[in-house]
Amino acid sequence: MAKGGQKRKKNPGVGIDFKRAKHKVGRAVPKGNNDTSVAFRSHAISLPSQSVAEDRGGAPVSSHNLTLKELLVQSGHYSERTRLAGLHGLGDLLTRHPQQVPRNAAQLLETLAPRVSDVDGSVRKALLELLTGQVLAGVGPRAVQPFLPLLMAHV
Repeated sequence: MAKGGQKRKKNPGVGIDFKRAKHKVGRAVPKGNNDTSVAFRSHAISLPSQSVAEDRGGAPVSSHNLTLKELLVQSGHYSERTRLAGLHGLGDLLTRHPQQVPRNAAQLLETLAPRVSDVDGSVRKALLELLTGQVLAGVGPRAVQPFLPLLMAHV
C-alpha cells in the first residue's frame, strides 16, 4: 500500500506478453497454435499373386497347409511343443499323401533319426507312432537298411 491511504495502481503495460487466458471450468482446453497432428490412415493392399494362403504350387500339404519341408523343420525345433506339432503334422501329411513316403524316405529318416533320443517323452512316443505307422511301413525293410547305422547311432 502506498502512503496516505492511496491504493497502488497496477501498471497496465507490464506482463502483457505472458498473460494467461482463463478457461471456464469443465470446458475442453483448446489446442495450441503449434500442435502437431499425429493422425494417420492405413489401407490394406491386396496382392493375389503373393498370397500366403495360396496353394503351394501343387506340393502336398497337411491339414494346417504346411509342406513336408516345413514340417521337417518344425520337427527339429528347440521347443518341445513345436517338435510335437511337427511330428503330428508329418503323420497327417503322410496319411493324406502316402506316396510321399517312398519319394522322401532318405530325407524323412535323416531328419527324424535325432528325435529317437529326444529329451521329451511325448516327442519320442509321437516319433515311434509315426515311424511304425507310416514311414517304415511305407518304405519297406530293404529301403531302411542303408539308414540303420544312422538310426542306431541315436539309440
